[in-house]
Amino acid sequence: MRVLISLTLYFTSLSVISSDFNGKWTGEAVISTLRTETPCNDFNLKLNQTSQELTVSIHYKCPSQRTLDPYSKYTIIGNQLLLNNVSVGKITADGYTIEKKSGRYYLWISKTQTGIFYRELLASRYNFIMIEANLTPSNHKHYNEGT
Repeated sequence: MRVLISLTLYFTSLSVISSDFNGKWTGEAVISTLRTETPCNDFNLKLNQTSQELTVSIHYKCPSQRTLDPYSKYTIIGNQLLLNNVSVGKITADGYTIEKKSGRYYLWISKTQTGIFYRELLASRYNFIMIEANLTPSNHKHYNEGT
């Protein structure tokens, strides 16, 4: 009986994540490297989670920077996120964590008081690029969503 209650609570918490995160999010971001920090005024994110998959679409217009990973679709099994049948992330009570490219690419999406916090990191041995954004819900389209 305890197992059934625990599983029910677990899957209920995952559906809360879905309803809290699904939709379009906009805001401003900062792109940081080892030597520079550049503001980005037009950052757009679309999240769509069903019981079986999570779709992440990202678009931003920033000086001399393109989107690192513009569109990804992950399979959901329990709290794990899979890409091409390989576990690359997880769903937690507060959001999503994704790690790809042999530990060189990371993506964190988490709840805040006013919306969500987005952090994307691509690291190499000698440099890194990190994008951080505080995003709020948007009711209008800013970009071609790719889906």
